[in-house]
Amino acid sequence: MAYLDAVYVKNDAFVFREIAGETILVPVYGHVADMESIYTLNGVGARVWALIDGTRTIAEIQEKILEEYDAPEEEIASDLQEFIKGLMSIEALRAA
Repeated sequence: MAYLDAVYVKNDAFVFREIAGETILVPVYGHVADMESIYTLNGVGARVWALIDGTRTIAEIQEKILEEYDAPEEEIASDLQEFIKGLMSIEALRAA
C-alpha cells in the first residue's frame, strides 16, 4: 500500500488534551499516565491528530491541511510524513 493511501487509527493508550494553551499527547498504561513521556503538539499537529479517524487516508488528511493552512504543498507533504512517522515510532498510531 502506498503511503498516501494508508489509513491509521489512534492508540487508545494515548490521551489528547489541551491544557494551559498547549496541546499534549500523554500515554496512559494501566490507568496511570506516563508523565515522563508527554508529547506537545503544535496547531497543525493537533489538527492532523484530530483528522486521524481510522477512515481518512493520508492523502485526504494532506488535502485538508492544504485547504486550511497557507504553506507550500511540498512542505506540508514532508512535514506530514515526518509527523506520521514520529507518531508511529512512539506507537501512538497503527495501520487500520
